[in-house]
Amino acid sequence: ANTFRNPGLTAKLATTLVLLAQIRAGNQSARTQLWERYLKPLNRLVRGHFIPYRVRALHDVDDIVMRVIEQVDPKLSEFEYRREGALMDYLRTVTRHLIISLSRVREPEREELSPMLGGQFVARKKLIGNG
Repeated sequence: ANTFRNPGLTAKLATTLVLLAQIRAGNQSARTQLWERYLKPLNRLVRGHFIPYRVRALHDVDDIVMRVIEQVDPKLSEFEYRREGALMDYLRTVTRHLIISLSRVREPEREELSPMLGGQFVARKKLIGNG
């Protein structure tokens, strides 16, 4: 019995299941097809997240999308697609955790060394309480 109400969605789910099975079998083409399929939704997902200014200043949407793919891709062969939308839910969770992680990283303070060095900047570590 078909438990899905939308035949188009059922076909999409079946294709995702087939692609994941092929990835488990070592098919790199299936991996490429899966990412081609999920790239636009993942891009929309990242764009829809609140990204703190200091994170956006260092990482654009494409950077964050690629980092999510880098984290998820090696785990695809073990991923269990238990229900409709499971992979997108997983991508959503990884995206949220990555953005939180990136927002916790402090950018080193920069100070100008010397006018004689042509205005070059260098990172300076600032310890808490040693202002």
